[in-house]
Amino acid sequence: LTVGVAKEDTKVDSLSYGTKYNKNLESTGYYAQHKYDGSRLKTQIGIREEDNKQFGKHTVYQGSAKYFVTDSLYGGVNAGTGFRAPNGNDLYGYGGNPDLKAEESKSYEAFIGKDFNLGDGVLNVEASYFHNDIDNLINSACVRNCTSTAPNVWPVYGNVNVDKAQIKGSELTARWTNANWNTGLSYTYLTAKDEVRETDLSRRPNNSLTASVGY
Repeated sequence: LTVGVAKEDTKVDSLSYGTKYNKNLESTGYYAQHKYDGSRLKTQIGIREEDNKQFGKHTVYQGSAKYFVTDSLYGGVNAGTGFRAPNGNDLYGYGGNPDLKAEESKSYEAFIGKDFNLGDGVLNVEASYFHNDIDNLINSACVRNCTSTAPNVWPVYGNVNVDKAQIKGSELTARWTNANWNTGLSYTYLTAKDEVRETDLSRRPNNSLTASVGY
């Protein structure tokens, strides 16, 4: 069982599009987390209350469970709620918007995986499905000159809230490790939608491939 307090105090001095900002962003979080580590079943639950000076108090929850069917085959689920207040860059940086609202979200994930003994190392293969519903998602979007064709007139991008967004998809990951090396390859397919406008969210690719090597 872990309990704690986290405090953040950020001073922002910014000049954005000719407007000066001198702000203090303060937030204090109080949290408790319980972790159970059994031979087959592993669980974790947590609760956190965030007291944000600018955006008020918010309580979020998180829970996860992982069960080993055999020593090498397992499955599990994760679920939780989330709260993210805009930071200094979101509010007052380049493209900042001081009228942003805080993000609130619900997320779910299910996964299954298996370990294979391969040579002098272990190959882990895991597949997962995830689903996130987000209110007031902070997103970069065109706010001025979006359709202009005039010479030397460029689109202007800034941070806006997406009233309701949904991000969901699946991921397939393979990792190989031994005493000295670790390598990984993962493929992710996702859809990210603005549910109100029924359009795709910007800068979130449908397909992504990631490779890593470590020694």
